[in-house]
Amino acid sequence: MEDVVAVPWESERIQAFLEAQFGRRPFVFLLIEDDVVHAGRMAVERAIAARGLGTQAASAFERLYPTIADPFGRLVHGEAPADIHGSYPLEPAAREYLDPIRSPPGESARET
Repeated sequence: MEDVVAVPWESERIQAFLEAQFGRRPFVFLLIEDDVVHAGRMAVERAIAARGLGTQAASAFERLYPTIADPFGRLVHGEAPADIHGSYPLEPAAREYLDPIRSPPGESARET
């Protein structure tokens, strides 16, 4: 997935984005497309559909997400994902964090 930049939840740049977008720092799977922020199940569905797997496969992964997200989050990250699902308009305050998020670490924003 060359057009997707994975950013660890712990990074300063994603923490700043979360605060600006949601007013808090939830542990959540996100997919940002243009001016829309997809979260949770919707992010999974959009990512799968964008890869051409079709709506049936996307729907299957969306249904599986609640079952596997909690144990995976707890096992790998020590935290359960927030119960945030859906598509949200990009908040103007969060927009300034997009370029640093979309750039690989070390290219535009210093990662700490």
